[in-house]
Amino acid sequence: LQKQPGQEDLLASLAKNRMLAGQQLVATGPNGEVGLTIESRTQYQKASDAWSEYLKATDEPNPNLAQQMANVLYSLAQISRTYQEADVNIAAAAEAQKIYAEQRPTLNALSTLALFTLFSGDVKEAEKLNAEAEKKAGSKFQREQLGNQFDAAKKSAAEFRKNRAEAEKAAQEASKNGGNPESIENPLGGVLGGNGLTE
Repeated sequence: LQKQPGQEDLLASLAKNRMLAGQQLVATGPNGEVGLTIESRTQYQKASDAWSEYLKATDEPNPNLAQQMANVLYSLAQISRTYQEADVNIAAAAEAQKIYAEQRPTLNALSTLALFTLFSGDVKEAEKLNAEAEKKAGSKFQREQLGNQFDAAKKSAAEFRKNRAEAEKAAQEASKNGGNPESIENPLGGVLGGNGLTE
């Protein structure tokens, strides 16, 4: 990339390799649960940077890489230290998932996009996407499951938006009074319900 800056294939490879490095550095708990470490988050952030450069360089993003990056960006959103950081990551996750869903509009692709879109704040678009996903359901049970998942996510997304608004208000108050607004906006654990980083 130093010799060929902006070369899309190289940027795609860099994003994928950073993502794989991040996956290798996750910690596995005693019950098989997986948690991001500081090292894995660093690699995921570098993957995100390479992905952003790749999107600028290409006219036709690779849908498979887009889907993988959507998951990486959502993981970053879950462990974000501020609401602003979470917003940026969830919007990027929704954008990447949209690239994939437009190429492969499957039930899973659309329902995942609906969830990411919910958290990015566009409830009407999320409802439309979830309705499209439900049309692809193979059974009434599957449709109900999708609906229940979406309703639960809707509540979580509304809670996230409410907490974000409260944090912004508190940050404004703190900066007026000469305090440190960042410490108020910095939620414990992940702002999207992630568990924070694992040692």
